[in-house]
Amino acid sequence: MTIDTCNNRKEGQACITKNSMSNLTADSENENYPIDNVLDEHPKRKWKAASVGESTVQFSTASGNNCLAIFNTNATKAVITLTDPNGVEWEAGVEWEAGVEWSNVDFAGEHELTTLQQGDSFSLWVDFNNTNSTISVSIKLTTTVAEPVEVGIIRCGISNNIGVNPLRGVREGLIDYSIVKPLSNGAEFLKKRDIVRTFSGRLYLDRDRDFYNYMYAIAREVGQEPIAWKITDLNLSDWTVFGKLNAMPNGSHDDPSKTNISFNIREVL
Repeated sequence: MTIDTCNNRKEGQACITKNSMSNLTADSENENYPIDNVLDEHPKRKWKAASVGESTVQFSTASGNNCLAIFNTNATKAVITLTDPNGVEWEAGVEWEAGVEWSNVDFAGEHELTTLQQGDSFSLWVDFNNTNSTISVSIKLTTTVAEPVEVGIIRCGISNNIGVNPLRGVREGLIDYSIVKPLSNGAEFLKKRDIVRTFSGRLYLDRDRDFYNYMYAIAREVGQEPIAWKITDLNLSDWTVFGKLNAMPNGSHDDPSKTNISFNIREVL
């Protein structure tokens, strides 16, 4: 297994439609914020460590799963280690030279988390190669201040790569869920609520391969379920977003082999 050296600079939109994690544990856990919270669809319902500064999450994932995403965390750095839990057995009589030890860790690296532009929360998207039957994933998360590590969502699975960047870039906007009502004296009542981001654009895809994959393997499969998305624009800037399809995509078959397809993704908090 090797890490994708481009990571968040990989061309094209991508998403994780199915989460594949088992044996999930954390080395520290506030009893009111259990680690299982990272598996639900509510980023604001977090796992929180009982200790401060640093904490580690571990889980297993199956063969073929090649992508990891983290959302709504106060950590600013992640050290990710992928391990083959089956280990390696050597024939009887094989010996290492003095001072040489065998390690079955396939990848260990440090990754800075990127801002979600929602206060002090961060996110991370990591691609890796996985041909083993099962691997163990360890994520050591660190905060810059003396406070418990918190994480809203973790997803690990197969990355559905769209393979192209949006035509003419990505449109980014905001939706304000605040309640505003007029009062009898002409003033307004305001109850402040969450503001979320939206991302939209058009993709020019190969019809048979990519268009129908987007329409059926992704859109029809997940429907309104929030999933992990990586959105990349023409300048290879990117956003890691836990969101849902704000509207079902639709395509225009402009020629026999190519299709323009629209997308509209709304962030979920």
